[in-house]
Formats: sequence, C-alpha cells, structure tokens
Amino acid sequence: APVIDVSNVQAFRLFGGSLVSGLNGVKLLNVTGGEIRQVFVSGASDDGIRLDSSTGLLVQDNVVSAGGIGITLPAGTVTMQANVIGNMVSDTGGGGIRVTGLKAGKISGNHVRGAGDVGIHVLGSSGFELDSNTVLSATASGIAVTNSDGGRVSANLIRLAGRNGIVIDPTSDGVLVLENTVSG
Repeated sequence: APVIDVSNVQAFRLFGGSLVSGLNGVKLLNVTGGEIRQVFVSGASDDGIRLDSSTGLLVQDNVVSAGGIGITLPAGTVTMQANVIGNMVSDTGGGGIRVTGLKAGKISGNHVRGAGDVGIHVLGSSGFELDSNTVLSATASGIAVTNSDGGRVSANLIRLAGRNGIVIDPTSDGVLVLENTVSG
C-alpha cells in the first residue's frame, strides 16, 4: 500500500517529511487543488509520487527515488492542470517524470538522473511548457513528447541519454522545440 494515500478531497497539502518504502510513496486519487512540497520519497516499489485523476496540483521541491516512475500523472477522467517544478528524481526503475493528459501545465526546473526509461515523458497533453530541466543518464531518451499538441520544449539540458536527447513523435503537432542542449 502507499505510505500516503488520499482520495476524493479538495485543497490537499503535504509539506515536508520522509517517506520510505511502500508500493507508492504518495498517491492522490480524485484530488482537486493541492500541493506536495519538500517531501523525500525513497524505496517505493512502484511510483514515488502518483497523481491519478486529479487537477490543480503543484508538485515542487521534492526528492524522489523509486522502483517504478519517480513522479507520474497517469491518464485519468479529469482534465489535468498541474505544475511539476524543481524536483530531484534519481535512480528510478522506470521513467523519471511521466505526465499524461496535462492541459496547461508546467514541467520546469527538475533534475532527473539515472531514469530506467525516458527521463521526462509527456503524453496526450496540450498547452504544456517543458523548460529548464536537466536530464542525465536516462536509459532511453532524455525527453519524449507523444501524441501531444501545442506545447513548448525549451532551455533543457540533456546529457548521456541512452537513445535520443529529445524525441517528438509524429502523432504530436505544434510542439515548439528551441534552445535545448543535448550532448553525449
């Protein structure tokens, strides 16, 4: 079971603390408006921070290491509006940050190191800003955008990605890519 499991609430806040072990470190389901800040998550066997069918969220300044995905916003029944800012995600078994169904949100200033899949992956999203992130040593691509429209990928630093630095797949349209640095 998750260490913290919250469902069907409004205005949820979690500030500070250390969460060790469990299936997911933090799991939110059907939460409207909330913040997860300055939380240390380690040893989750699945995802570090998982936000299902929730909207109006801020995930900021957390440190996450997990067996699955570090921070994930999987597809749900709610149009997601969320910001994922300034997090440190490392040594995950799956991707570093994975966002599905994001509408008008920001993924910015995150540091992802040693992701077991894609460093930062945006899927089925629109109106997103993915900027000023650092991705180091992702097993697959550093940044991937799939089936998304009208987003912006800018000022990111990607080093030592296993496959590609940045991939915008053919099912995406109107995604602007500029001023990124890719090496290794």
